[in-house]
Parts: sequence; C-alpha cells; structure tokens
Amino acid sequence: MKRFRICIAACLIASALSGCTALQSRPGGADRQATSGTAIFTWGSYSSDRLLAYAKWYGSSTADNQKIEYTQVMQALGRNAKDILTRLKAAIIFSTPAGPYRNTGRALALLNELQREKLNDDVITFIAVLKTYVDDRQKFEDNEGRLSQKSRYEQRRADELQQKLDELKNIEKNMIERDHAPNK
Repeated sequence: MKRFRICIAACLIASALSGCTALQSRPGGADRQATSGTAIFTWGSYSSDRLLAYAKWYGSSTADNQKIEYTQVMQALGRNAKDILTRLKAAIIFSTPAGPYRNTGRALALLNELQREKLNDDVITFIAVLKTYVDDRQKFEDNEGRLSQKSRYEQRRADELQQKLDELKNIEKNMIERDHAPNK
C-alpha cells in the first residue's frame, strides 16, 4: 500500500515535471513574467506548492528559457553550493523527464543532500517523492539498457543462426544438384 501511494505521488510529480498542464496563476508571484523578452519564475518561499509550480513552469518553458534557467541555476550553485533553494531548483532541472539537462545521478546526489537538511514537512515530502521518482526512473532506464543489450545479443544470435541455416540449405541444394547431374 505504501509503495502504491509513492507510485501515485511519483506519477503526479512526473506529470508536473513534464509540463503537461498549463501553469495557472498563483497568488504571491508564482507566475510567468516577461522581463526583457525572457520568461522568469518569481519566488516567495520554497513550499511544495512553489516547487511544483516551478517544475511545471520549467517543464513547459521553451528550450531557450530552459537554457537560461539552467545557466543561472548552475552559476548560483557555483557561487553558493549550500543554498537550499538553488539545490532544489537544480534537482528539479536534473530530474525533468524530457529536459535537455536531465541527469539522474546529479539529481539523486542533490536530493540525498537535501534530505539531510532541516526543512518543513511538505518540502521534505516533495523531496522524498521526487527522489523516489528519479530513483525509479533510473532503475527503469538501467533495466531498459539491459533489455536493449539482451535484445541486440539475441538479434545477433538469430542472424548467426539464420546464416548457418542458409549455408546448410546451400549445401543441401548442391548435394541434390550433384545427385541429379548426369555422370560423365
């Protein structure tokens, strides 16, 4: 039952991260705002609602805006690697399913660090659900890689067997032709 709840929560996070729904206007500044032609995300505090809104905003942003956000977050992370909000944003960027900067290893490392921080309960829950999602995604990708490798091996083996079968058919055909050929 606990695993089922985690899976449901992970699905909710996944849909939020993929940007499947439009970002709705939220009170307190969690909106998209135009500033010199670039969409930005404004923060108040980092509650789970804000983190989900940020994930939705990032997932539905254009590739150019994602690049700008990634660059800004990485620069901020370089200046202060202990900033919780920056690490949360980086973890979201690294765990966005179809994002150009998806990196499950870095996302898991950041989420593991963040789990040790003293944060409010809803943010801790958000981190736990996101970590479960990223961990499950990594397991899925690892399994997919193993299955792909196994499939390539099986295909190569089938090709080799087909080649041997074709060679045996050729030998049989040649033997039959020799038997029916007039003797000289």
